[in-house]
This record gives sequence, structure tokens and C-alpha cells, in this order.
Amino acid sequence: NSRETNQIFINSNFQADLGDVVYISGKSGSGKTTFLEILIRLLENKNMKYYIDDKKIFSDTNIFKLFSYVPQKTFISPGSIEKNIVLDEFENHKKSEYKYKLNQVVKLLGIMDFLKKSKSNLSYNPGDMGSRLSGGQKQRIGLARALFANRQVIILDEATNALDKKSEHNIIKNIKKYSKNKILILVSHDSSILRYCNKHYKIINKRLIKINDKNK
Repeated sequence: NSRETNQIFINSNFQADLGDVVYISGKSGSGKTTFLEILIRLLENKNMKYYIDDKKIFSDTNIFKLFSYVPQKTFISPGSIEKNIVLDEFENHKKSEYKYKLNQVVKLLGIMDFLKKSKSNLSYNPGDMGSRLSGGQKQRIGLARALFANRQVIILDEATNALDKKSEHNIIKNIKKYSKNKILILVSHDSSILRYCNKHYKIINKRLIKINDKNK
């Protein structure tokens, strides 16, 4: 019946530990984004069991602050590049920790490089919805936003696909180094990024299947 047809991830398990870099693959429409929505608890059902540090997490527990989720399209608001990266943390801009972390992520993601080319800096206004930026530049800002937030789990959902392959691989390598004590989850159609991952899950016929689990 229709209820059975719509079931997904029956008898499926997912586990990740700090330091893991996990690749999630699957055909278009297979359910990759649905899986991510389940992981960050936007979607839930009564049959799902969710554990953090071996403790069961109940549906009324707020766990959003564990995750930085970077989608394919980054929302850019008018103001400045800096404000788009740091969001609500801008009020701390005089603190040395803030400046150090900001300088780290903009250097890591090559943001200063493209700003210098246009003789700009972090005060540059990207325009309404980032109209003055390319797709790749927007993605770099979205990635910087995720790293600056310093959450335990960073999820990149096709979040580097507007970059050329060389830039994409350099950025993934940099993010992996920066996030070595976090969980990094990569969703992409590009299987070549598997070289940076120690775990691989694939969505096949509405099930999440572990393909590989290498030592870190």
C-alpha cells in the first residue's frame, strides 16, 4: 500500500565518531537530503532511536546547536562579508578570540584572495542575496560560516559543487584538517572526494548501507 511505498531507512543504522569524515552517496532522489533532515532532527518518527555518547536522545531535546549544515545554495544577506560569516557573533568583534577564528576561516577558504582581487576586504557588501558574488564565492562564505560556528558536526550537502575541482579538493582538505576533532559529513555526487573519508554510506533502495569503514 501507499504507506509501505513511502517508508524509508527501514533497518538502517548510522554511526559516526569525533574525527570521522563520512561520505554519503546515492542517486538523485534516493533520499540523501531526507537522511540529513533526520540526522539533524527536522524529521522524526516513533520508530527512530537516536543516541549521543550512548545516551538516548528524546524528541523534546534540542540538539540543533550540535550541527552546522551547509546546503548547496548559501543564503547571503546585505551588510558585509564579515557579518555573513559570523552572524550573531558580530557583537564580539573586538575580542581577540573572535579575530583569530575569523582570520583562520577566511584564510582557510580563500575568501581574502577573491576580495583582494577586487580590492575589497571583509567589510564588502555582497548585495541583495549576494548579487555581487559568484556561486563559488557564496559557497566559500557558507563554509566559512559553518567553521566559524565551531559546532561538533559539520554537514556539507553538495556545498562545494560550484567550485572548480582543484579548489573543491583544496577546500575539503583544509576543512578536514581544521575539523579533525569534529564529525564531517560530505554529501556529493563526486566520488573522488572519497579519498578524504574514512566512512562511506550509500542509500540503496531506500536503505542506508555502510559501504566502508576504515580506521582514521
